Amino acid sequence: MAEKSSTAVAVKDASNSHVPRFSFPKAIRLRKRGQYQHVARSAKRLAGRWIAIDALSKGQYPTRLGILVTKKFGDAVERNRFKRIVREAFRLIRHTLPEGLDIVVKPRTDSLKATTQDIQDEFMKLLRIKN
Repeated sequence: MAEKSSTAVAVKDASNSHVPRFSFPKAIRLRKRGQYQHVARSAKRLAGRWIAIDALSKGQYPTRLGILVTKKFGDAVERNRFKRIVREAFRLIRHTLPEGLDIVVKPRTDSLKATTQDIQDEFMKLLRIKN
């Protein structure tokens, strides 16, 4: 019985070596007020139907994401839903983004109706990334 389980673990480990990482660790998040302020002062602003993006190129560091949603957007449930959708869209396309970008995403008024796919498509369109 132990032999069977060790084989399953070995196969599982072998299959994970080729799978790209789709996690969202702290290292790829903007977390401090100063980081958001630096992007706001120096970034290029891009706007679409669902989201507005401030993007700043900063060199050979990992691309980082910050999400800025004010109370004016909606109640806590709506704000958290938007943040969840943006994180998921970013997580799925992160491997296609150029290295060294700091990105701050803000919702537009229609964002309440947006799906993860809508946000993902808009990310790629605004940052001009080919599928």
